[in-house]
Amino acid sequence: MANCPSALSSAVTHVSDIPEGVAVAVTVSEPESYRQLLGLADRHARIGDAEGMPEHSGLHGGPGDIGHCPIIHFGTQVTFSQIPHGVRFYVRALGGVDVVALRGETRVRVANLPRWVTN
Repeated sequence: MANCPSALSSAVTHVSDIPEGVAVAVTVSEPESYRQLLGLADRHARIGDAEGMPEHSGLHGGPGDIGHCPIIHFGTQVTFSQIPHGVRFYVRALGGVDVVALRGETRVRVANLPRWVTN
């Protein structure tokens, strides 16, 4: 979870449905966490690009297709926008990915975070 925005200090995560998948809003209250959040948001948005794919080395640089981060990359497109005190990720299902299953798995992952609120 080293690359998970929801694991940052003071992070609060909200999830809501969008037509193609799910929106995951992560807000923080600390300036340093906000800077880290913006960096992680950019990293997550680039995972799918040729240069953005992290090496699978066991050093926790993976794409979120395993583990507990609510930003799921397997079979999705991830984009983001800045919101007050945070970032909203848009996780859209691609191809034959089941939108209902994506929403359910995201909510399970959010429910298992130490700090969470679901809308």
